[in-house]
Amino acid sequence: FMFILCACDIQRDNELAVLQRAYVFSDSENERDKIINQLEKYFINMPIPDSLIQKLNSEVDTLINTYNLGTLSQLENYRDENNIYLIEGKYYDQIKSKIIYLAKHGTVSYEEFDSVAHYLDNKLGINYWRSFYIEVNAFSREQAKYWLLAHAAAEKCKQYSDSYDKIKTALNYAVFGLQCLQHVNDERIRMDIYQRIQYALYKYFGYYELSGALGERYLVTCDDIGYKLRKNSIRCHIATAYFESGKLTEALSKFKSLITSLRENNTVPYTEWYLRNSLLNIADIYMWSGNYAHALAMCDTIENRDLSQSEKLSVYMIRGLIYRNLGNYETAEKKYNIALNIAEKSQDLENTIKLYNNFGYLFLKLSEYQKALQYFGNALIEIENNSPDSYDLKSNILLNMANVYMTMGNYTKADSILIQAQIILANLGTNPKGQADLLNMLGKYQTDIGQYEKAYINLCKADSTCDLNSLIKIGLNVKLNLAENLLLQQKYKDAERKISEVLSIADQIMDIERQIDAYAAMGRLRSIEGDYEQASHLSDLLISKIKQLSKGFMDVYRLIAYQQKINDYLKAAVEYDIHLNRMHSALVKLDIAKSMVFLHNNGHNKSYEFLSVSDVQNTIRNLKPDVQIIDYMLTNKHLYTFVLNNNGIELSGHSINYDSLKLDISNYLGSINNTINIFKNYNPENVDEHYRKTSAISHRVYKVLIGDCIKNIKTNSNSILYIIPDDYLHYIPFASLVVNNGEIPKFLIEETGIAYLPGLTFNKAQLSSNDSDKNNKIFLASDPSISNMNTFIEFLKKYEPGIHILNSSTEFYLKEDLLSEIENEYNIYIFAGHSYANSRNHGTSYIEMIVPTKKHDVNHKFQLSMQDVMDKNWDNAQLIFLLGCETGGGSLYKGMGISGLQSSFLLAGAKNVVASLWRIDAAQSLNQAGNFFKQYMQTDDFTISLRNMQINAIKKLKQNQYFRHAHPYFWGSFQITKNNY
Repeated sequence: FMFILCACDIQRDNELAVLQRAYVFSDSENERDKIINQLEKYFINMPIPDSLIQKLNSEVDTLINTYNLGTLSQLENYRDENNIYLIEGKYYDQIKSKIIYLAKHGTVSYEEFDSVAHYLDNKLGINYWRSFYIEVNAFSREQAKYWLLAHAAAEKCKQYSDSYDKIKTALNYAVFGLQCLQHVNDERIRMDIYQRIQYALYKYFGYYELSGALGERYLVTCDDIGYKLRKNSIRCHIATAYFESGKLTEALSKFKSLITSLRENNTVPYTEWYLRNSLLNIADIYMWSGNYAHALAMCDTIENRDLSQSEKLSVYMIRGLIYRNLGNYETAEKKYNIALNIAEKSQDLENTIKLYNNFGYLFLKLSEYQKALQYFGNALIEIENNSPDSYDLKSNILLNMANVYMTMGNYTKADSILIQAQIILANLGTNPKGQADLLNMLGKYQTDIGQYEKAYINLCKADSTCDLNSLIKIGLNVKLNLAENLLLQQKYKDAERKISEVLSIADQIMDIERQIDAYAAMGRLRSIEGDYEQASHLSDLLISKIKQLSKGFMDVYRLIAYQQKINDYLKAAVEYDIHLNRMHSALVKLDIAKSMVFLHNNGHNKSYEFLSVSDVQNTIRNLKPDVQIIDYMLTNKHLYTFVLNNNGIELSGHSINYDSLKLDISNYLGSINNTINIFKNYNPENVDEHYRKTSAISHRVYKVLIGDCIKNIKTNSNSILYIIPDDYLHYIPFASLVVNNGEIPKFLIEETGIAYLPGLTFNKAQLSSNDSDKNNKIFLASDPSISNMNTFIEFLKKYEPGIHILNSSTEFYLKEDLLSEIENEYNIYIFAGHSYANSRNHGTSYIEMIVPTKKHDVNHKFQLSMQDVMDKNWDNAQLIFLLGCETGGGSLYKGMGISGLQSSFLLAGAKNVVASLWRIDAAQSLNQAGNFFKQYMQTDDFTISLRNMQINAIKKLKQNQYFRHAHPYFWGSFQITKNNY
């Protein structure tokens, strides 16, 4: 059983790279099929060392010579066994025993296996064992040994496929097994081997497309032979290949599809493991895509399952990374400590090293440099002592250490560490993917710290490595980093050539995300050169691609996450048109940046579309009361303010200190929230001083956002000012901003009505400010334990006798009943009870729903989550009034603003949502809500009703000797956000 050696490894490695490039650039399904055929031939013809062949032959000979058939356990009761996989396993083991016996003695009887094979195929629908039995029944003695060699090779391949250092050996065993299978046929062994090859292609070589295509081909075979276990493995690796290649959208879709399949086939072995693995990967995808809230929610889901220690460790590591990225360092440290404890107890060396590295980076962010260096040092010691070949991890740690020394100003030490990182490259000579990754990482880091020439050299090497080895996906990222480096070096022609190269490749392989990146980079280049006309044109192409890509997002939260990356691209596009004095075009592009989630909320099949700015102006000219719209855009250096009213468009652009304004707003909100503490320790002088300080900060914010930058704002009791915030401006209660900080401060709400809009032009079907509906159908969910609730209910009954009050006539009431009851076509919903809004993890936000029964001491309690809200259609809801605390809170995302309960109702179709920005007393909120609906009976306008409610509260507070002033905390929490003007 000797096999002939052929071409050298280097030539064959190049052949694999050629196949990868050919597949990526192929433009027909037929051509791609031919390439995968060549890929299979490549592995079947791959040379194998004589020593490996001799070793495996020797091991199989030993097995044959020492094997005694003995008495095998029979399968008489197989028809009573419910677990088909247990039957299959026993059947396979017995056939293996008979094949060993055949290889030893040259003859054996198989008749007793026929009925089992027939039962497995015809009764259980597997469609494999009958043909396999017939195949085995015809084996010669020589074929029996070929089968045993193939089986042993597949097991060895699995054993050696856990690291790059062993992967060559693993692949040699894989090839040996495939060559043996040319003499005998066992499709299950073939599937086992090809799954290992599929794994190696993406994990160690970076050939993601070849890996996925090979997997897709053998998914069909798995279906044909009923091999569901291997099908799950292959699908998991396809999804992981997408993830590791950076195609997060496709990876998310593949993992979700895999989860659906797993739940439909939950009797397959290891289903729970694949399910947990998929959920962990989805959490990872959300984290790396910047959707931290949804990643944390996924972690919550995972922790409800029965996890292994390594899986628990993974969850804590993901949580730690999220909290670190959110700036919640104390919580991140706690999660890392729990994870490190698990890693050390289970002697998980790889994750122990990663956690030391994570700790180091955490303390670097906290400016605790010596602690950071200590942890990085611990990681290096562990690597040197236990895993000296972990070059990629070691290089990452060295780069982080260099970052610490650079931050400390110790450039000599930083340079010496960077030299160490570069030395590692010598040990990655046979690993092109690892070499390209390290060079790219090193070059990007050197670019970030201003070492442009050194960075350029390393990025060029990475680029060359990618081109030589057909690492297309990695190569596009390298080329983009190289273009950024050239831009910073002001080598504009070279940068242009590199960006053009990215565009050419991305166009050929239809990589829309890289096209978007390249258009953004080229637009930036043109703007640097002062060619804003061309920059604007490129931004139009970029937006066209973004629209195309966005339509493919079926998960609204994934779209929100993707928007974090492209938001800066879109803002740059706005600035190009501002330079060209194209106000209408700039506004539309700004609206795309803010309204994209609403436009492509495919989960609810919305038909929103952009209007022209002229349409908007014509609409607001005819609206009564007078309408004005302020649309903000914040960049790192500028605050842009667009004002639309019946006079036209006014644009203001001012240089700002981004961090200083953010600090002022944070201090203002902190001062508002501190009001309750001032009143807990009541002292009139402290109350006065607190009010003065709060008003002073408020007025300073007002001057920056309105007073100093908007010349012709109109304010009167019949006007409405619509605010479209941006970035952290979403946190501001604009109604409470102090316009005139005299002896008696005057608030903006006293001058005009105020409402918020998600965007300017997006909803063509809702160009009306009339909230009136003479046939109101009101739904009320109330908590009877809240003080004054009965008074509030009686008031609403007088206003609308037909109001539906949530309750149950039976003690048996399920959440499904609640969701069904909400589904009825009401146009006003009032949720008067407690709520929970999590600014760190918006996915856990909920409204507490109390369903009273006839028995006064028995109430049902449910949580109406954000997902519950998103799963319902709220198109008929003219108003959602959320009376709980912080119902306007959640996680801040670029573009769309705060993602939470309020935004969920809007995304699901509600026209107006009133929510609270901070915690207020429940009885106080009921009084204000009662006043709101009293005003609505008179005005038929939700925005004016809210304004009148707040003005009434301001008057009462000013006249009250205890409160002494109109503290915004007591009246300014509620805000209204609308889907229409």
